[in-house]
Amino acid sequence: MKRVMLILISLFILFISLTLHVNVIADEEYEELRNASGNVVNYYGSSNPIKIKKNYDERSEEFRGTWCSFYAGDIRTYTSDDQMKAQ
Repeated sequence: MKRVMLILISLFILFISLTLHVNVIADEEYEELRNASGNVVNYYGSSNPIKIKKNYDERSEEFRGTWCSFYAGDIRTYTSDDQMKAQ
């Protein structure tokens, strides 16, 4: 139980630090999203404008997702990707 709580607290701290980092990014790298009429687009139910990067950096590779084990230590028992996916 202590291990689970430690993991949850660690994930919470990581989430908060990433959120704070996003808010610190300089606004001059971003611009407000505008629709075809030229009006600023806000987040749904909010007066906060949606901001997008001014310059899009296309990447040659993507990171689409990952699998995280619910139980600590069970990853070592798998010898291949197929075995893990089958489980």
